[in-house]
Amino acid sequence: MKRAGINLWVDTVPKIFEVDVEIIEGSLGIGHFCDNTGTGSCVLGFSGFAMMIEELNNNKKRYYCNDFEADDDFDDLIFEIEIIEF
Repeated sequence: MKRAGINLWVDTVPKIFEVDVEIIEGSLGIGHFCDNTGTGSCVLGFSGFAMMIEELNNNKKRYYCNDFEADDDFDDLIFEIEIIEF
């Protein structure tokens, strides 16, 4: 089994970008994390962390993410994923 990953930081990633992923078998996982220590560590499930998912259609979803502040505004990071089957 091969595993690969990519970490995208909201303060350094371009506002608009595209990533192509080919899944031959298995599944695609999406995680939400932060570096609340400033050391480059990935912390999951801390404080106000949360994601809401809106299904736009059968192949497209929009993710609304809240950061580690307990303000539950879900506007700290918003992105979409579109599944294209060949």
